[in-house]
Amino acid sequence: MFYEVRIKSPKGELKKIVSTQELSKAYWDSFNKIQLPNPESLMLLREHKKQINAADYHAGRDKHL
Repeated sequence: MFYEVRIKSPKGELKKIVSTQELSKAYWDSFNKIQLPNPESLMLLREHKKQINAADYHAGRDKHL
């Protein structure tokens, strides 16, 4: 929930009132602009992470032998 915002000048005079509807619209517009990576990118990222984890595991195992 958003509350009305009153913007005042340094002298205390009311400059602008931002309504709850304006605040809500601005929030959801910015929220909807966030783009999630496509599934192919996520799959590549997961595969890369698996390779790094496997390399770390083998490097650590060699130290103990």
